[in-house]
Amino acid sequence: MAIDLAALKTEITTDPATIGYTAAGGFANLAAIESLINVAGSAVTDVQRKTVTAQEILAEIRQGEYHAMGVDADGEGPSRQRLLQLLLTANVDGLDWSDTQVRNLIRSCFPGPVAPNTRTAIIALETILAATATRAEELFGHRAIVSTNDLMLARDLP
Repeated sequence: MAIDLAALKTEITTDPATIGYTAAGGFANLAAIESLINVAGSAVTDVQRKTVTAQEILAEIRQGEYHAMGVDADGEGPSRQRLLQLLLTANVDGLDWSDTQVRNLIRSCFPGPVAPNTRTAIIALETILAATATRAEELFGHRAIVSTNDLMLARDLP
């Protein structure tokens, strides 16, 4: 994700959200500015995240429970595994977690009796939607991180 360097320079020099860049030393203290703009909770407005990446879902799947799905008592495990694979591969940009039907489809892949820990972890993914954004994310998009290099390049703009 590219950072708009002109917007970054304006952000640091004018501090419209009163984050405290000037008090921290402005461009003279890049480490402090990098910390301030990337800290969770520094966003001024609520940045509502709607998508959950396939990686985030995969990170919550317990391997033993996934394998157990393939041999579960109701015989639907392999179908659930295929549905999960389809959902994750067809949505490379992320699944719209704000869509109840999408959430229910993912949850249906992990029935409580077969995969209780994975199901609980998948349901808990909803909390990441409410995570407090950073000022960098507010300005430049979800998961944006302003680096020291970005700050140096912005500082050196005319």
